[in-house]
Amino acid sequence: MSEHTPMTRLPGPTGIRDRVRLVRGMLAEPAPVLDECTERFGPTFELGLGPLRMVVVGDPADLDPLFAEPNESYRWGHFANVLAFIVGSTSMIVSDGEDHRRRRAAVQPALA
Repeated sequence: MSEHTPMTRLPGPTGIRDRVRLVRGMLAEPAPVLDECTERFGPTFELGLGPLRMVVVGDPADLDPLFAEPNESYRWGHFANVLAFIVGSTSMIVSDGEDHRRRRAAVQPALA
């Protein structure tokens, strides 16, 4: 988040065993884990271990504050980003800054 926006903690698992179990489940079979987390924590929640954090946004109204933030508030290209392993290190969704803007501009007309 930006400097002017207070960071709030999202709901999610707090115990290490629960977090490990849920993260392992997300990697193996995500649908049941997403259902369980939505039931326990609501439609928008945080899940992760150590520096690896994922926010699942299940309520479209929760996207408004995210879209209001400047692009520089978010970093995707860090070393611990496991999405790069899945989608490739040159994918738009794991790029930052000018590289991300260039790639987004190329696909944005198709999404309008």
